[in-house]
Amino acid sequence: MAFKFSTELRRQQAVSGSLKSILDGCVARFYSGPVPASSDSALSGNTLLLELKTSVGGNLTFESSAEGATLKKSLSEIWTGDAIAGGTMAFMRLEKPGDTGSAGTESVRVQATVGGPDADIVVSTTLIELGETRVLEYFAIALIEYV
Repeated sequence: MAFKFSTELRRQQAVSGSLKSILDGCVARFYSGPVPASSDSALSGNTLLLELKTSVGGNLTFESSAEGATLKKSLSEIWTGDAIAGGTMAFMRLEKPGDTGSAGTESVRVQATVGGPDADIVVSTTLIELGETRVLEYFAIALIEYV
């Protein structure tokens, strides 16, 4: 699998900014249900299970350097949240706080599958209970060379 970048994220990266500057200020939202075909697709039949912010309630940020063309979560932040609902996590979207999940090409989003070894984000269990606290200890986006 691979992270899916929205049209707006790619447009901004092409003309106006770094991946860090585009993604700083996002939240990480974990959903149940069918994984949308693209990050531009609407949520459909999905339930928001968990929203991660920093441990002090702020939006997420990334390191200011990208060794090996890899953007990493800020090492000084703890990305954490309490489950809003119980269920099975299927995918995550890194998105701006005001994103409504509707279809379109105007939203900054990174979409990733959640699960076992073949998923983009590997977790020990995809099951989550209402109120359960989760912490994302490591998160990185590698920009790969296409050959």
